[in-house]
Amino acid sequence: MKFERLLIAVILIIGAILRFYNLESFSLTNDELSIIIDVWQCNSFGEAISNVKNTVNTAFLPLLVYSIGHCFGWSVISVRIIFVLFSILSILFSYLIGKKWFNPNVGIAVAGLVACLEFSILNSQIVRPYSPGLLFYLAYVYYWSQYLFFDNKKSNLLVIGIAFLGALAASTHYFCALSVGITGIVGLFFLNRFNWKNYLKFIVLGVILFSPNVPILLKQMGSSATLGWLGYASPYFILHHIYTIFNNSILLLLFCLAPIIIYIIHFRVKKFNRLQFISIALFILPYFALTIYELTIQPTLVSRYLYFSFPFLLIFLLSFIQKSGKLAKIITFSIVSFSLISSTLINKTYSTFHYGEFKRIAEKHALWERDYGKEHLSAASLIISEDYINFYFEKLHLKPPSSIVYIDRTKKQQELAEYVNLSAADYFVFSWSNTQTPLELYEIILQKYPHIEQQKIYYNSAITLFSKDAQNTSTSFSSNLNYVNPNTTFWNLKKENIVISDSMLLEKMNADILYSSTFETSVEKLTFDKNDNYIVASIDYKSDSNINPLLVLTITRGDENIIWRSANFSDYNSNDEYSTVFICTKIPSNAKPTDIIKAFVWNNSKDSLQFNNFSIKIKKQSEIPSSSYFF
Repeated sequence: MKFERLLIAVILIIGAILRFYNLESFSLTNDELSIIIDVWQCNSFGEAISNVKNTVNTAFLPLLVYSIGHCFGWSVISVRIIFVLFSILSILFSYLIGKKWFNPNVGIAVAGLVACLEFSILNSQIVRPYSPGLLFYLAYVYYWSQYLFFDNKKSNLLVIGIAFLGALAASTHYFCALSVGITGIVGLFFLNRFNWKNYLKFIVLGVILFSPNVPILLKQMGSSATLGWLGYASPYFILHHIYTIFNNSILLLLFCLAPIIIYIIHFRVKKFNRLQFISIALFILPYFALTIYELTIQPTLVSRYLYFSFPFLLIFLLSFIQKSGKLAKIITFSIVSFSLISSTLINKTYSTFHYGEFKRIAEKHALWERDYGKEHLSAASLIISEDYINFYFEKLHLKPPSSIVYIDRTKKQQELAEYVNLSAADYFVFSWSNTQTPLELYEIILQKYPHIEQQKIYYNSAITLFSKDAQNTSTSFSSNLNYVNPNTTFWNLKKENIVISDSMLLEKMNADILYSSTFETSVEKLTFDKNDNYIVASIDYKSDSNINPLLVLTITRGDENIIWRSANFSDYNSNDEYSTVFICTKIPSNAKPTDIIKAFVWNNSKDSLQFNNFSIKIKKQSEIPSSSYFF
């Protein structure tokens, strides 16, 4: 018993170290800043709750963050530390469940994995409802099972405690509420004439305690708040999810499968007991529920939303570790040790960027303006809210760049093009984080600032310093449509569309002209690196009104479209006489020599316009900032 207590104490200490390490150094995430910005200027709990009604969150998180911030301050360590403490207690309850349901070795192994797995660590360090939700849910399941299977007294205090923990867990996150509800339903299959009354009592009491969340939920259901940023999951999502849980490591997964394999081979028994069935049910049923929700309502399947159920996969797999024996101890020690090595040394959890950056981007903006001078530098940033970077300017006591402009995400091509055209500075800084940032934005900047002085690329975010000093050397192929003497190897010219305007040759389009001259060639006639490339098409155009034809770029194989991409002219319309539209895509590494690349204007909107400088270039992907995020 003493040795067992020593082991769980060591695991708790390891779990604490893994969570406190690096806690303040990595940037607050987009989701963290969203909730902090929402509540830090609120003057009451009511005001904090009113802000959450237009989101998809419960009231738990804003109320908790509001309380922490106003009691302990808004530093990163202040707002994150309580979530780490919740997580450490979750390790303890995972141990208690494993031990209570099976034996101490199972409890130790499960606790060790919850302490050391990267999936657990990353969700424990951020200001999100995952760590408190997991703690309250594990505590709920522990006492729920105590009531159904281990406690003969069925005391009223236990009933009230289960109801309170269930309501508290359900209040942290709607998907945690789903797990609580599923657990309650599973329990119905184990009722008897001695326990059914009190069981129904704590279910009813739990629903009553949860009920203050219902008006908020109804308000949210009637608002425009959705999970619209999510895409539909792969048919193999559950396999990817399990792979994610085990540090994306087949070897670690095999370590954890060892107990069940040894059990079946050694004991030749293939029958599971009821607690093993419950373990796998509490893991897999939330997945089935979210799958149905995704198929019928909207996308929801992401690993993080199944965070509350992941310990039960561990409990099931490790439940086959025997109570005693040298082999059981070796397996337990090996699993815990390798999970620690996998997270810290193999996956390099602490030296890898896992979230979009705001802190380092704010630091770079301030540093580059200081080094290059505000009179020589223009800056633009594409983020969800300028408050996220301003938060770090204030907390780090940095002077916000006087030249920075925040780009409207709905008009990003248009606004960035206009700002770049107006800039008279020698240098241009562009940053983005946690928002869709097509490579075409970089092409807009490179037209005027063709040289990359410096750049920092983080996870789902980047900041780049451009200059006019030198030409970019990344272009491996370039061809422009010449209306006088076109290169027929690449261009199919429509002579009937050519007009002269202000002594310039232009190509015209109107309601009667649906297709422009076309760039068309086979892959084998182009010079580029198959593993390091992207192709960009661009056109300078003018029109008397806002127009919406499409610049189309395709790669075809016979009658099959391998790639079909288009850019709306309306995204690039400006107040200047001429605007420039871009479209970029990667030529896939498996492209065949006979595949055909085409670029043309499709005037499906039947607008009137004139254009020239129809250009095709192939560039090195590796030499263009952040291009790897867009293919």
